[in-house]
Amino acid sequence: MSEKKIFEDKKVMLAHWGCGEDDHYSKRDWIPTFREIFGSLVVFGPRENYFLYGRKGMNELFIETVTKEKPDYIIFSLSYEEFEIDTLMKIKEVSPKTITINLFGDDNWRFDDWSRYYAPFFDYLWVSEKDFSDYNQDGIKGNIQYLLGTNEEIFKPLNLRKNYDVTFIGMPVQDRAEFIKFLVDNGIKVKIFGKGWEKYPELAEIYGGFVSSEEMVRIINQSKINLNFSKTLLHEGGRKNRQFKGRVLEAPACKSFMLTEDFNGIDKFFKNSRPFAFDNKEELLKKVNYYLNHDLERNKISEITYKEIIPKYSWKSMFISFFKSIGKKIKNKSINLKPTERIICLSERDIFLDKDELIKRLKNADYVYIKGDGSESLKYREFFQGYSLKKSGKKISCCDSYVYSNLIGDYLLFQSKKAFKSLSKEKFSKLVDISQLLFEKDYFAENLKIIRDCLRNKDFNFIDETNTIFVSMPLVRVNAPIALWSLDSNSVKDAFRLLFMFRLYSIYKNKTLSLYPLLLMFSLVGKKNLLKILFDKKNLSKGLSS
Repeated sequence: MSEKKIFEDKKVMLAHWGCGEDDHYSKRDWIPTFREIFGSLVVFGPRENYFLYGRKGMNELFIETVTKEKPDYIIFSLSYEEFEIDTLMKIKEVSPKTITINLFGDDNWRFDDWSRYYAPFFDYLWVSEKDFSDYNQDGIKGNIQYLLGTNEEIFKPLNLRKNYDVTFIGMPVQDRAEFIKFLVDNGIKVKIFGKGWEKYPELAEIYGGFVSSEEMVRIINQSKINLNFSKTLLHEGGRKNRQFKGRVLEAPACKSFMLTEDFNGIDKFFKNSRPFAFDNKEELLKKVNYYLNHDLERNKISEITYKEIIPKYSWKSMFISFFKSIGKKIKNKSINLKPTERIICLSERDIFLDKDELIKRLKNADYVYIKGDGSESLKYREFFQGYSLKKSGKKISCCDSYVYSNLIGDYLLFQSKKAFKSLSKEKFSKLVDISQLLFEKDYFAENLKIIRDCLRNKDFNFIDETNTIFVSMPLVRVNAPIALWSLDSNSVKDAFRLLFMFRLYSIYKNKTLSLYPLLLMFSLVGKKNLLKILFDKKNLSKGLSS
């Protein structure tokens, strides 16, 4: 007779974006753990269903599954815009007793433009930072818990020979390559693994390629020093530029030594992090040289961090603790998505009216936006952008946008914050459409001449971090900006999601007959940058991972 499961009478549905990927922790670590502790597990893969059936089809299939299964819990980890707001609200309609949970994994750089807008739609929030202050300041309190751990059945001591002096496993984002080059130039034997290092031919001799989870565990165990870098994918300022990474738990769980770039909250994980934390290249080099020559001290620290991590941060113990604690605290939320602020919409022609006449029309408004020629505001646009200005106190809100044509529909998705961080100001300001912007009324009136000039020139160069809050939700649909066609293909991929590649992938995987490829080719005639992307096979996989 099998042992009774702790939550024998409960059904959990896993809808994490990565739960269909073999090497992703949600499949590798969570699914076996859930099967061990819950009576029933339903796995719904948003990523694969999104690419197979499109956003609309995936959302319909998801609601059908929830209606049929009526799980006690649904666990999400939203990636971007895959789940429609209406879908998240409909869960309670089709399965009233279901408790929804979302893991927000990158709040230190995604909270301002993304997490704060989705958080109210879930009953419980899991976060990867132990600092809840951003949520509390937004009025989102209670039902928030830190929850990121490690699988001690996979990440464990293997007692292998230390074949490597220093290793790093991961991608070369931000200044990681500079750190690695600095160590190599100073005589340190380093080995690097992961995607993306092909772009650095000068590091080819130390590059070991992409590795599986199993290989990664062996490498961690075989390394005298494992490196962890904490800077975020996008360049942020202050404490938001560094974040907790899984390697902070995985290396100690293998009883292996780690040097980690300092990050906000590190001392909440370890009693004394100073011996193995670094802030800059010089400090890293100094500590690498020291610990390579002090085996006993290195091993002692590894033993201490192992004992600190394992009891607190195994997935199983964290899940059991959480699901035992929620009890009857849950209450159904009623979310009103009507804006509480007074928002007025103007046409492009309106803003060239006599200034006094225009100011009179704005008298009773809080915020104002301009409907660009051929643009369309999507559902809940006014609510989310009004909310963004109210919470941030900034003067301009800039949302993401679908780029469409009458022939092929939405074929690109402009990611405003990502573009702002990745491109030059000159390139970025020419890609923005006036329809994406919501202005605080007084700012709009005071800067009317600047806004008029920018509209004439299609160059919104007044947008900066001090006056603008980004909303990483596609809330408008626009025509392609003229500046798009002069962008190189790499800049296109930095600023846009390649929706046309998603559509082609769906057609290919479903083996459906469609005129879309032909219509797409016709639409892209003369647009060399998009044609280059279309005919580069590497971009299919890159587009699907974005």
